[in-house]
Amino acid sequence: MRINQIVTRGAAFLLFGVAAFGQIIISSTPVAVIATGQAELLAKLRLTAGASGAVADTLTIRYDGLPLMNDQTTGISLNTSGWSASITSVDKANGVITISAPAGAAGNFFEVQGVRMSFEGLNVSNVKAAVTSLVNLLIVGGLIQNEVTVVNSVAQGMTVDPASDTVFIVQSPELISPSASLRIREGFESAFTDAVGSFGQTTATRVRIRVQALPSGSSLTFAATVTETNTGATLTVLSGSELTLPTSTGETTITYAFTAGASSSASTESFDVRYDLAIATAPLEPVAVSLQASLFPSEAPSIPRFVTRDLPLDEELALPEFLRFIPVFLTADGFLGVAFTNQAGVENTVELQLFAPNGQLLSGTGIVNPTVLTVPSGSQRSAVVEEIFGSAIRGADLGTILARTRRARAASLFLVGDNANTLLDGATGVQTALKNFILPSVARDGASPFTSIHIFNPSADSSVELELKLRDLSGTTVASRNLSLPARGTLSEELSTLLGVDLTLFSGGYVEGVAAGEVVAFEFFGNVDSLNALNGQPAALRRQSYWIPHFAVGGGFDTEFNFINAEVEKDAILELTAFDDQGALLSAALNPVQISLQPGEQKILSAASLFGLSPAGQQIVGSIRMDVRGSFGGPFASVPGLNGSIGFKSQDGRLSASLPLLLTLQLRTLYPHVAQNLGFFTGVAVLNPNLIPIPVTVEVFDREGVEVGSNAFTLPPGGRRARLLNELVPPTAGQIGGYFRVRSDVAVVSFALFGDLAGQSISAIPSQ
Repeated sequence: MRINQIVTRGAAFLLFGVAAFGQIIISSTPVAVIATGQAELLAKLRLTAGASGAVADTLTIRYDGLPLMNDQTTGISLNTSGWSASITSVDKANGVITISAPAGAAGNFFEVQGVRMSFEGLNVSNVKAAVTSLVNLLIVGGLIQNEVTVVNSVAQGMTVDPASDTVFIVQSPELISPSASLRIREGFESAFTDAVGSFGQTTATRVRIRVQALPSGSSLTFAATVTETNTGATLTVLSGSELTLPTSTGETTITYAFTAGASSSASTESFDVRYDLAIATAPLEPVAVSLQASLFPSEAPSIPRFVTRDLPLDEELALPEFLRFIPVFLTADGFLGVAFTNQAGVENTVELQLFAPNGQLLSGTGIVNPTVLTVPSGSQRSAVVEEIFGSAIRGADLGTILARTRRARAASLFLVGDNANTLLDGATGVQTALKNFILPSVARDGASPFTSIHIFNPSADSSVELELKLRDLSGTTVASRNLSLPARGTLSEELSTLLGVDLTLFSGGYVEGVAAGEVVAFEFFGNVDSLNALNGQPAALRRQSYWIPHFAVGGGFDTEFNFINAEVEKDAILELTAFDDQGALLSAALNPVQISLQPGEQKILSAASLFGLSPAGQQIVGSIRMDVRGSFGGPFASVPGLNGSIGFKSQDGRLSASLPLLLTLQLRTLYPHVAQNLGFFTGVAVLNPNLIPIPVTVEVFDREGVEVGSNAFTLPPGGRRARLLNELVPPTAGQIGGYFRVRSDVAVVSFALFGDLAGQSISAIPSQ
């Protein structure tokens, strides 16, 4: 009896509470929204007075604590039906709306409309609205509760098929398909709509396609209309828009408007947007062009619909990587300068990472690593390494700089020297790693000769085994060592210490390297008065002819030839012929001359002794063609593999600079730096190895890519020209920074020379 009384009283209390407090029924029709929606209009939230009516109240609505994008002045309102409620406040930051609601008769209702929020970057799958009341019971679906779902899914509104042509390479008209397509897919059914106003937008869904890195002289032409095969829906270029990018105003985007088909709401739609490529002028460097698409914001200023998200995302683009490797050779009183030139016709970024010898990224207080240099189209950027990574790197254990670009290659150069201008040399940044290589020179002249070996493992995840052999002039191995380089690790050590040999006893020699994986090799060699830098060379270069575009004998200078027969069994027979600047045979005691090399043998010869010239007499300059005698095995001809270097030296030993034996023939050669001030000079030598006259142009640009001046001349067959840059192009006098280019219609050979006007140091830079 006691239990029954308690139950009866509890039921009576509940009925009393319902009658006294009133009832509000909460309802909503949930909707799907787009993950990049910046201002999606949420489904209406309806509050209806229940059967007993609603008591006057202050109601609070909280949207999962998510911030709102708008307030009463930009769209939030109440649609009332017999219930004259009003909004008293909107807390946008916390997603809260406060409503003053008088008493409402049964069936009266009001709807909260126009609430918008951003879903960009939110990790939510749905959104609930929670209503708080002190004097009314809140009922959802017949149960006493206060939460209702207003957004039931958050999904991508659009995807771009990465297998379609999102990235392609512009190099020349012959190397690319002229027509391709970008596949765009609706993220979910009805994500694309032309029903104006259903999500608060003022226009139908629009898709914007963005083209990045399209080089000058190239264009893309798009279709005016794209039709979905299954539903008949269309994407149509906005009226008045140009179909070819870049447009007449330089714009590189095109926008399509969506129109629904007969059954658009019943399927997820996809569109193949076709485009045609035209190349009027091939770029100087291969350029990676990318296409991305985004749902384009509505034009109504008060109701922008989407955050612009370009798909695929930048980090998802299948852009090729162009790598360069630069050794860090930095003495206590020295400097290392680097320069990057972007001739691709599009802005490029160079990401620079500095690795310690153990393969770890160098870090610490005052060190910025990695870092990024932005190089605008046609521009050059140069700096010393402390300016790039921070002054705190000085004194740290340094290894190698990895320079990475993704849009296009950036020509690179490094110069090593000391602040007294006694030592100076450099080379181009290496872009090709090797398994078998030769470092062709071992220092033997002057006071305290040294040879420093610098080998880098470019692999990011695996170590590499390496064997180094020091060979003497006869090719005999006199010392060797096996090493293991960690991933991104660097071996940087003086050769005498590394192999335990006394190099002062050597009259020559070279280093041969064999690695289980690809490595990047450099060497620095010289003495207290001179410094030379050479990139590691492929172990066996096979050419029928080599061209040396400059030699000098006399006037205090001589030229040294370093020839190595890289064959194990075959002899090599070389014939060297000297020419003057007009391509005529040079009048010399011996011309041509023949050299024979046994397998593995190295010969180091001066131009004076080789051609019977007097180093004490008037200076004689010219070029040399070296022909290699081939051997025949049946119908196949082959030439022996060679290696070596060319050295320019003063007779007193204060100046020296080196080049690799093989200088490639090129139509366009870029040299990434100009130094024509502060006591420095820049020179260039150009040789025509062809049997016909060749027009050549030397063009000089400042750091921003503005042409300073040019000089056009014609070289006779076998002819050459070697001049200071300010002699060829006088406006370059006083220029520091920038770059210059050698251009011709038929390939020529060239190299650059840097030095100081006091005659203390010179540096020879090969073409790249």
